[in-house]
Amino acid sequence: MAKYFWDGSRVADETLHHLQNVLRVRVGEKFVLCDGAGLDCCCQVIRLKPFEFEVVDQNLCSSEFGRKITLFQAVIKSDKMEWVVQKAVELGVFAIVPVYTEYSAHFEIGKKIERYQKIAKSAAEQSMRGIIPQIKQPVNWANSLKIARGTKVVAHEKARHFTEFKTMRAVEFDQEEISLWIGPEGGFSPQETTQMDEYGLCKVSLTAGVLRAETAAAAALGQIWLVG
Repeated sequence: MAKYFWDGSRVADETLHHLQNVLRVRVGEKFVLCDGAGLDCCCQVIRLKPFEFEVVDQNLCSSEFGRKITLFQAVIKSDKMEWVVQKAVELGVFAIVPVYTEYSAHFEIGKKIERYQKIAKSAAEQSMRGIIPQIKQPVNWANSLKIARGTKVVAHEKARHFTEFKTMRAVEFDQEEISLWIGPEGGFSPQETTQMDEYGLCKVSLTAGVLRAETAAAAALGQIWLVG
């Protein structure tokens, strides 16, 4: 069943276009409209021209993770960043904050936020989310540490010497919010690694090997689902 977001009154033109011209829905068929705050409205088509529908049922979305995960993603190449946004949304992230680290890419990612937000909306619809995760304006490394909340976890490129996700227990994720850092292709600098300890970040490993920057976020989010 197709799912779309709406403001509770007017259905977006792109939604109507998709229903009528892509899915070619017929009278009696159903689709879901979500208010973006977790309420799903099951709708049934009652007329095609002009297009009309009625809400036949309402339920709280059941596909949201129990905790709010904010992904602090080090800025990487634009096409890879788009992939991270899409997959992170599919895997239940609450918000994504691009972070400029010492070794990250430093292009003007702020100009891409609108595009990333559209990708997030599409991914949220396809994965039947109850919210549209927000793509925040980029921050530097120091500020990311200051604004983070809840349980703080960082996937470190040398974390074979640190805690593995599989050894963690759900109690370690008992806070309502989780802040997750993923580094750039060049990894974290020595100074950034030292600051992780100062701010109480738990360093974790994801695999026995080394993952690409764009793969690490998906791997970490998947493992958080398993332990928390």
